[in-house]
Amino acid sequence: MLDEFGVMRPDMVVACRPESPRAVDPAEIARICRSRGVDTEVVESVGDAVSEARALAGPDDIVVVTGSIYVAGAARAAGIQR
Repeated sequence: MLDEFGVMRPDMVVACRPESPRAVDPAEIARICRSRGVDTEVVESVGDAVSEARALAGPDDIVVVTGSIYVAGAARAAGIQR
C-alpha cells in the first residue's frame, strides 16, 4: 500500500490489529514501514490508532485510514467519519 501513495508518501504510520482472525501482525506492518524509512507506531486497536493519528496530525495534515472493511468499519465507529 505504501507504494501506491506515490508522491503522498506518509510521514507516519500507526499500525494496529483489527478484530479479524486474518489480520496481519501490526509489528510486521511496522517492520515493513520502517524498512522503507517511514516512522511507525504500533497501538492495540483501530480506535486507539485513530486517536493516535489525530493526536499526531498537524492542522494541515491528512489522516488516511487503509486496510480491510474491518479497519474501515472500526475507524468509522471510532469517529473518523469526515
